[in-house]
Amino acid sequence: MITTETPERPVTIDDRTTRDRAAVDRTTGDRTADDRTTSPPRRPRRRRRRWPGVAMAIAGGVLLAAAPLWRTHAVPALVKFPTDVDITPRYAGTFLLFVDPATTAPLAEPATRTLAVDRRIQAIGNESSSERVVVREDIAYDIEGFAPASAVHQYVMDRRTSANVADTRAWAFEPANTLNRSGDFWVAFPKDVHASSAVEMYKDEIAGTFTATATGATAEVRGLQLYEFAAGEEIVPVTEAYLRSLDAVVPLPRSLSFEQLTPSLEAAGVPVQATLDTLLRVATPEDLATLVSLVGEPIDLEYVVSFSGSTYVEPRTGAITDVAQVVERISARPSAEALPPLLTILDRYRAEPDIAAAIAAIDRLAGEPLPVFEYRYAQTDDSVDEVAAWVDDQRGLLDLAERVVPLALTVAGGAALALAAILLFRSRRSAVT
Repeated sequence: MITTETPERPVTIDDRTTRDRAAVDRTTGDRTADDRTTSPPRRPRRRRRRWPGVAMAIAGGVLLAAAPLWRTHAVPALVKFPTDVDITPRYAGTFLLFVDPATTAPLAEPATRTLAVDRRIQAIGNESSSERVVVREDIAYDIEGFAPASAVHQYVMDRRTSANVADTRAWAFEPANTLNRSGDFWVAFPKDVHASSAVEMYKDEIAGTFTATATGATAEVRGLQLYEFAAGEEIVPVTEAYLRSLDAVVPLPRSLSFEQLTPSLEAAGVPVQATLDTLLRVATPEDLATLVSLVGEPIDLEYVVSFSGSTYVEPRTGAITDVAQVVERISARPSAEALPPLLTILDRYRAEPDIAAAIAAIDRLAGEPLPVFEYRYAQTDDSVDEVAAWVDDQRGLLDLAERVVPLALTVAGGAALALAAILLFRSRRSAVT
């Protein structure tokens, strides 16, 4: 058999193009010729995710809700009387002595001495708790010409209100002298006092209270606006514990003989000698015998205090920043039990002028007792500045808890919600297009 072979033809560029187009036709189906030849396939658009906006909205809501919760729960838990207080105010003034310590006789002119007072107020952290703080007050007196003296007081206070509470650890002058100062103040005033406040203060020397009232006056120290509070009491009996403390400065006799008391009575306007002379002339023998027995017995004395002063308080914290003036006088008078028997006899002879004058002078002793000593002092300028710096720090912490943190939570919450709105709007817009 005879075959004929056709010579192999070389492949050209047009042939390859034709085959490539055929391959494309098989993979693209019914796409038009124009599509196959003029544009590549388009990728599907990705939808923008919504979760960042949702998460930011949730965060904003949480922050806004946290602001009032912080005020109602965190602030009461954090804004309390600190358990690390340790400040040392200092005072300077004068000490006046009205009697001769050796004889108890009144001096013609009061003896004046310089006075310096150092006071340390220290919180005892290891004895305090989340609700109560134990505060110790140490006072040192340096009086020219006298031995150094001191007094110690301990308070237990509610940390939220700064008011004293009933506690067996609260005492004055000596640990055995426990006091119930419940509801009253001393180391600090209540927080947020204002220009018309009246605060019940507890004074250990009388184991009782007095009222400190805002005067309306203000002062500025280191940028702090302070309110003035003033107080004063007349002729209040002092406690035996206070008298024992005073004995270190001026020994105070608890009783005197009639002879020892006579100079003081005469200084108070009692005509002692003229009264005795009149009684010897007009009194019955029985009354004279009773008088002799009375004047032979010691006459018990009662010691009283009169005081006044003013202090400046930082209203937000209730901190006592500047003690502007303190005046305190210790006086003595015959006890109420010592006078009635004597006055009974004198009253029978009241018609006699000298005896009438004696009765009137003795009656006045109840309201005008015999002065023993007086001290006057005020806080030093350097000490006021130091205490004001500490108060300013405490106020800063208070502002941080009560104002800065809630405001920051509110602003952050609002910003988060605004950003959430932007993100959610953009995600929705992208989904539509």
